[in-house]
Amino acid sequence: MGLKKETYKNIGGLSFAILALIFAFWLWIVARGFQFNSGHNGMIEYKAFYSYETLRGIVGSYGEEGTKYYILLLIFDFLFIFGYTLSFYGIINYLFFENKLTQRFALLSILLITASIDILEKIFIISVLIAHPNEYFLGYILLQSATIIKFTLVGILILISLIKGIKLLFK
Repeated sequence: MGLKKETYKNIGGLSFAILALIFAFWLWIVARGFQFNSGHNGMIEYKAFYSYETLRGIVGSYGEEGTKYYILLLIFDFLFIFGYTLSFYGIINYLFFENKLTQRFALLSILLITASIDILEKIFIISVLIAHPNEYFLGYILLQSATIIKFTLVGILILISLIKGIKLLFK
């Protein structure tokens, strides 16, 4: 005994709306508040490929005030992880309502792994920010690995969801 398809449809639509609002709000916060005089703006986690020297330059450009602000943004970003995880959960349950439970479970597992890696990425970023200007090559390796894995898994979830959504449109 589970929820009816109509309930999943409502949850799915609401999840799309919530995800869009969370994303828009997050972009607004980053665009308004995270710009520094040094010419570097943006957050490390949105850059997938960079060298160790580039990372040190970016972190150094933040300065003390920028580093404190970035850490505050990362704390807020934990709420963003929670929001997008719940939204994707609703979207997956809506799009894959008619699929076997094992298929939905596999997608939800990817989602939970993605959220866990995103949390680790935040922890690695905070450790790199706190360690700066000291050498922290291990933190760089862990941070870049987590970022690449996160982008890959989110891409897979989005691609699968888009394909399924398009199939449902033309069904």
